Order: sequence, then structure tokens, then C-alpha cells
Amino acid sequence: MHRASDQAGFALARRVITKPPAATGEAFESVSKHEFIRRRQARCFALHWTAHGFDYAISAEIETDLAAGQHVLANLSRAVLPRLQEVFSPAGIILVTAPPEILAQRLTQRNRESRAQIESRLARASFQVDPSLSPVVVENSGDLGDAVTAFIAACHAVIGTRRIK
Repeated sequence: MHRASDQAGFALARRVITKPPAATGEAFESVSKHEFIRRRQARCFALHWTAHGFDYAISAEIETDLAAGQHVLANLSRAVLPRLQEVFSPAGIILVTAPPEILAQRLTQRNRESRAQIESRLARASFQVDPSLSPVVVENSGDLGDAVTAFIAACHAVIGTRRIK
């Protein structure tokens, strides 16, 4: 998503996660469970949720970017999208998805999780987004370059409808 945010001209919200700092996959801020709870209680997070055995958050600092008129991309759980709409309405939602068999293959290939963890992720991936949130869907079942191009086009389409502020 970082490459896509650079190409699309968006700020990228860096996630705060209770994962070890050596975990691969994305650039994130690693914090302890204790620190996460402290920040959550201090209202340092614009959004927070739990998934896959970890706590995730988006810092309240994104409000500065938004107030300055910047468009901000944030990688969120589908389960937190209703809260996103409460806090940042209107917000545009781009749902990046792939068929379960492709997700299973990709998760297995990255070799970071047990079979049970992969099955849990696949179950969460079937979580249906409330259609009233009007997500723009990007199919990510083929070439990564094609998915990035589709994602950037979706970002601009969402802005064109003035759904992101």
C-alpha cells in the first residue's frame, strides 16, 4: 500500500500494532500490550481494534493531516469500518479482496502462520462489509502491478465522488 499511496498522492497512516518489531509484511510501530492500553486510554488512537491475536490502531495524529486537507490511506480491519464512518464521515472505503483459494495460497507461501492461524484469517476474510458503507472493490487475485493500478484508480474514483475528506 505504501507504493500505491506514493503514486496516488496520499498520506499513509502507519499502524501501531502489538507485534514484535521483527515481524515482516509492513512498516508499523511495534508496541507492548501495556503501551497499547496506555495509549488507548490516553485517547492517542483515532481507531483501534483486535484481530489475529494482536491489537491494532491508527494514531489520532491523522486528524492533523485530514484537517490540512490531505487524503489519508489507512489499512483497517473490515470489522472497524462502521466505527470509521462514525469518526470520519464521510470516508471512502476501498475493499481489496481475492478469492479464498488465492488467499489461502498466499498465506501459506509467506510461511508466517500455522495452519490454524491461516484458517482463522480465511474465516475473517469472509466477513461481509455492510453494503450501506458503499465500498469500492478492488480484485487482487492476479498480478500485483494490476492490483496496485486498480487500487490507485479506486482512490481517485472515491475522491472524485467527494466521499473522502
